[in-house]
Amino acid sequence: MIVGVTEWCLDEQEPASVAECAALGFGALQIGIGHDGDERKLTDGEWLRNLRENAREHGVAMAAIALNLLELHGTGESSASGLRARALQLVCAAAAAATQLGASLLYVPAFGRNRIDGDSAFEHSAGFLRSACRIAADHGIALASENTLGAKDNLRLVDAVGQSNFRILVDTYNARLWGHNLRDLVVELQPWLADQAHLKDGIGYAMGCAALGEGEGDVRMALEAFAAIAYRGHFFLENDYRGAGRGRARGDIEYVRQHHRNSAVLNSTSIGA
Repeated sequence: MIVGVTEWCLDEQEPASVAECAALGFGALQIGIGHDGDERKLTDGEWLRNLRENAREHGVAMAAIALNLLELHGTGESSASGLRARALQLVCAAAAAATQLGASLLYVPAFGRNRIDGDSAFEHSAGFLRSACRIAADHGIALASENTLGAKDNLRLVDAVGQSNFRILVDTYNARLWGHNLRDLVVELQPWLADQAHLKDGIGYAMGCAALGEGEGDVRMALEAFAAIAYRGHFFLENDYRGAGRGRARGDIEYVRQHHRNSAVLNSTSIGA
């Protein structure tokens, strides 16, 4: 199991974030395309080459590209809209970049203007994700949705998208914030879970501000839930490791390794009893 980190939780941005990721003890990195203009990096050969070289030098796996920009603009209300065309262009560029970086996953955060908050938004999102999955499949990679839905509606989304490379990326603290039972999410979505999941802790709506296990995120229970289904994916920490928060990183990594390992042993013993 690799413990990785999301780039936006670090002081540095790529390619310097790769060295910081390694220095803090993480083995993999999810990078984000989150600001207008960031999408141009995806087709910049020098940027891609620098990122590959830094990853190789520091032994860091480039795991995923998050299309955070879609939270700002949405994905359009129809297949003919300009926003939909722009969103799919972003997916095309990101899928090509992911293959060059060795990343196996693109994911679409469904927050902000991209939140799935009603029947109309559900239909629009499913249509976009269906097209995006086909683009990703052409590059041999998976595409995931990270969203605010519970288990039942995520299963509806899987059916509506109807693509074999579609996955759900679970964020353990987000599930709590949106009032969902994390165990239900993990168990019921098991066949469609992305091989990368987000872990963070916090207090109330202040996310990422507490060391793992010291906030209200019930991180230990989350790790037990993943261990109960023999989850073979990797955990990406989304706590704030900027500035003074850097000192929490190694403790959080050890927390994941210790409690996930202990939970796996406990579940194995229980199954064999």
